[in-house]
Amino acid sequence: MGGGAPVLAPAPDKAEEITSSGTTQQGSETAPGGAYASVCSDGGSVYVVFGQNPIASASTSYMVPAGGCRDFGPLKEGDKIAVIDV
Repeated sequence: MGGGAPVLAPAPDKAEEITSSGTTQQGSETAPGGAYASVCSDGGSVYVVFGQNPIASASTSYMVPAGGCRDFGPLKEGDKIAVIDV
């Protein structure tokens, strides 16, 4: 049986820092199709979601714990990220 887990590139194609708050914050970078994103929170825990016009919320998003990282993908062409504080 073939297959395997995707591996992130040694250097990112794009990087973006977003300051989270109590309201959803949308990033400006768009993903190429098939891309993967590594999301890290260097402050408190955040909820994150991806889409063409994403709105982060507790009920529709994934949690990234304080000080933690999570990988997401593959993303669709034009996807953006949105974050909100937990």
